[in-house]
Amino acid sequence: MKIIILGAGLMGQAIAYDLCKYSKFEDITIIDRDKNKKISAENFLKKLEVNYDILDINDKENVRKYFDKNDVAISAIPYNYNYILSKIAIDTNTHFLDLGGNNSVVSRQKTLSKEAEKNNVTIIPDCGLAPGMTSVIVRDLVETIGKAEYVKIRVGGLPVDPKPPFNYQIVFSPNGLINEYVEDAIVLDNGKIIQKKSMTEIEEINFPEPFGKMEAFVTSGGCSTLPYTYRDKIDYLDYKTVRYPGHCKEFKPLLNLKTREKLIEYLQKKLPSNEKDVVLVKII
Repeated sequence: MKIIILGAGLMGQAIAYDLCKYSKFEDITIIDRDKNKKISAENFLKKLEVNYDILDINDKENVRKYFDKNDVAISAIPYNYNYILSKIAIDTNTHFLDLGGNNSVVSRQKTLSKEAEKNNVTIIPDCGLAPGMTSVIVRDLVETIGKAEYVKIRVGGLPVDPKPPFNYQIVFSPNGLINEYVEDAIVLDNGKIIQKKSMTEIEEINFPEPFGKMEAFVTSGGCSTLPYTYRDKIDYLDYKTVRYPGHCKEFKPLLNLKTREKLIEYLQKKLPSNEKDVVLVKII
């Protein structure tokens, strides 16, 4: 089988690495429009058999040609492309997965269900860490115990050596980060799907040393479709992002000072991106 990975950034490179190490795909291609990312991916994966190509994802006809040549496509690019990529995947009979994270985009993708089924194509949104891995854990917990009074998902990708004022570094797409901080969060509350403002309801949460006391606050996208799936099996379900104490207070004012595009540009300049990082996960 042949597989194509869209995006040669941090996530795309990691996906390619895991597929080379642990899967049985015979042909793996990773594409990106940025030549520097292509070079970075080549250096990181130099001992592994991966094909590299330059392609602008906005060039729909060429994207279609690449999909035609592959059995599976994985999107590791910003979420706003995932709906049109899902449509192309259905048209070309290519199975498609993405890292997701945006509730509105996933809702639009779900409208393609009958079309995908007709073409025998599998589309799986939200296959990242959260949503993604955490969704699988929640399903396992709920299916095991039958009914839950509450489920609280707490996740953070963080620098091991935090630096003020934000105590954060870029561990995935800044576009996705801002989406989490700006869009409203979906929460399940006694059978009702409600929305809450992101970067609210700060709580203290403890992790083993050296982390100790951290903070967690409401953000968008992490619940994915769990509130709808388990409306009858979970009384209350929410998702919060874990950060070092004080992050929310320092970061939140930026959202009112800059446009989304300017903020992404600012973060790419100001935040480190290649230092040692850690993932903290707690599902209660």
